[in-house]
Amino acid sequence: MLLQGASLRQRLSRQPVEISVRKLDMESLASVVALVDGLATENIPIHIALLNAGIWKMKWAITPETGYETVFRVSYLSTAVLTLFLLPILVRTSEATSARSVLTVVGSELQSDSSWKKKKTAPPSIFSEFANEATFSGFQRYPDSKYLLFQFVHRLAREIDRTKVNVLAVGPGAVGTSFGGNNMPRWVTPLQSMYKAWARKPEEGARVITYASSGLAGDAAHGEFVETMAINP
Repeated sequence: MLLQGASLRQRLSRQPVEISVRKLDMESLASVVALVDGLATENIPIHIALLNAGIWKMKWAITPETGYETVFRVSYLSTAVLTLFLLPILVRTSEATSARSVLTVVGSELQSDSSWKKKKTAPPSIFSEFANEATFSGFQRYPDSKYLLFQFVHRLAREIDRTKVNVLAVGPGAVGTSFGGNNMPRWVTPLQSMYKAWARKPEEGARVITYASSGLAGDAAHGEFVETMAINP
């Protein structure tokens, strides 16, 4: 459920809550760096970080700043970089409060359909592979990016003290939103209507994300993928 600023403030009016909005362009590494630098300079503690950026494009496009393909840039690369940059702040917050911080990235169950799971050998560089227009598939690029993102989280968790920061990924399941809808071919439109009819409502998908990002999934979720209130092995 999307709330306008006034509606959100009204719901939180009974408690002293300060809402701060900052600019972040996930297609720009400079924007990612500027955001984290600003948080560090102001010494703002972060107890929970929820990284939810993701796009789905059917046509090849690159980000002007870096030349990387856009879906790869936003859904994987910028999210991974932001994760690494936020970790020191999350650790400091945990040490200052003696309470574990949580960093959650929103993945997708579609990672199970990734073409990368079928590859017998990995390419020399994922950057060169994803920068090659000849290997681009509109239907596969989003699942492939989310697959790489989970592999990143799973490997990163080995290097993180889980008593200070719980790092995990979460999938909200099939949720009936307009995500990616404008980019799909026309023949997909009837399928999208059927999908929305049986998919979860946004509020239901949000509950799964809230469950994971709040830390309720527990120690066992560190480095894992949480789906429908359970850890998906």
